[in-house]
Amino acid sequence: MRRLFWSLLPDVRAGERSRFLFFVGLLTLVNLGQTLGLAGAEALFLAKIGVAALPLAFVGAAATTVFGSMLYAARVGHARNDTLFWQMLLIAGVALLGGAFFVAADAHWIYPALFCLWYLTTAVSLNHFWTFSGDYFDTLSSKRLVPLFNLGTSVGGTLGGVLAVVLARTLGATSLIAAWGVTLIGAALLLILRRRALRVWGPLELEEADETSVDSLRGAASYVRTSPLAGWLVVSALGMVLAAFLAQYLYSDIFVREFPEPVQLATFLSAYLAITNVVEILIGIAVTPWLIRRLGVPGANLLHPVLMFFSFVGMAFRFGLPSGIAARAAEELMDNALAAPLRSLLQNAMPSRFRGRVRAFLEGIVVYGAMAAAGVMLLVLQDPDPLWLCAAGAGAALFYLFANWRARRAYLATLVEQLRAGRLDLAGVGGDLGSWEASRLAALWEETLRGDGGRPSTALLQLVPALAARRIVDPLVRAASHPNAAVRR
Repeated sequence: MRRLFWSLLPDVRAGERSRFLFFVGLLTLVNLGQTLGLAGAEALFLAKIGVAALPLAFVGAAATTVFGSMLYAARVGHARNDTLFWQMLLIAGVALLGGAFFVAADAHWIYPALFCLWYLTTAVSLNHFWTFSGDYFDTLSSKRLVPLFNLGTSVGGTLGGVLAVVLARTLGATSLIAAWGVTLIGAALLLILRRRALRVWGPLELEEADETSVDSLRGAASYVRTSPLAGWLVVSALGMVLAAFLAQYLYSDIFVREFPEPVQLATFLSAYLAITNVVEILIGIAVTPWLIRRLGVPGANLLHPVLMFFSFVGMAFRFGLPSGIAARAAEELMDNALAAPLRSLLQNAMPSRFRGRVRAFLEGIVVYGAMAAAGVMLLVLQDPDPLWLCAAGAGAALFYLFANWRARRAYLATLVEQLRAGRLDLAGVGGDLGSWEASRLAALWEETLRGDGGRPSTALLQLVPALAARRIVDPLVRAASHPNAAVRR
């Protein structure tokens, strides 16, 4: 049985298996808890407070998350990453157990507080998980294992959704908040119990990673101002988040009309999360890799905004439960299964020292700034007509599509810059290229080959297998008579 299990995970090498199981288990447990929290906090807020309060809740959640992220950034780097992680999880878990008491007492202030706390715990715990896991896996190992870690996220979401359905139907929506707290405390205990193993495993570097520290975030902000790729990823994130929260406002209105009671809404959301996390696994295993092979990472990155655009068209055409479910799937499911992995792969074209910093800057600052902007926009509009909101959301999705198109061109320009400077190993990103990118790199190959003085660089020679893999052979045939033997081979 053990041999069969590992045969299904050929990318995990024998020496990594214990570490891999620990980190996947930790991420699964944390995401299980966050799924319970999402179902409970969202259902209670919408059923008890109402959709009309969502714009102010978006602003409050964004402000809380940015403030909490800055406090976290000031702390990271001053304590061991595992110690900081279990302390944060324990504090959050205990606070949630207290929150469950106030939910049982029907204290109305607790519902927006839980809504905000979900966003804060999600942002900080996921950011810190990737920083923490980076201490124990090098860059090449991470490229192999990150997709499997993401499967752990979906497995946790599936288990959390199933458990949430059972709890909501038997004990009520309040039980989801208590279970959320217990799960985070369980994750903290897992970290404490495995401290000795963590000391044996690493960290691999003399100093632990602090990509989410204040200094690292400042460095990321400076890099964004000088890098076209990073800049367009910021613009893309702004468009995506604006479209996403306009969609959330619309589909939340649909859901609360269909399921006005907290238990009904919590059960529906839990079942939805259980099912869509299974779909995420299937898309992540089969569809996303196929799209990358067919279109390349930058090309496949254009699909998510297109899906979001048509989800707004669907809600404008028929504002009901089917279009609401489709809109949430386009916004949430497809982001988790498709857009998020593609964003991560796009960042591989950046210098390695900036990748983690830019990710932390995008996910900890930019996303929540855009969330606040969406909330302010909805507050200004004051209970807008759903049709007008669909039009605004479709416009935001088109803006998101435009930013991704420009990011595609910036990605290619960054690859060319890094290759010419000899700072990029094309073997690490060659499989991420589509035909459009490969054809333009072929032009670079011939242009540079003519001006290299007969001695092509190692980076230039890396283009040969990448072009051959994409069946772009004409420039290679023309180079067969090159005087340099390395080129002819």
